Amino acid sequence: MTDSLYIEQLLEELEGKGLVIRDGKTTDGWERIYLLNPVTLPVSERRRQAQIRREAKIL
Repeated sequence: MTDSLYIEQLLEELEGKGLVIRDGKTTDGWERIYLLNPVTLPVSERRRQAQIRREAKIL
């Protein structure tokens, strides 16, 4: 597996957990990506994401 493929899969996994925000491209063509620290999210958001993960495991 190439490094870029591994990174893309990792980003998709984190995006599924709500920890990655993709925000278009920079002026020089690079993709703008924000990685969120789950500890700094508000408690209500952490609970919402935990509920989503629990529901996803049920399906």
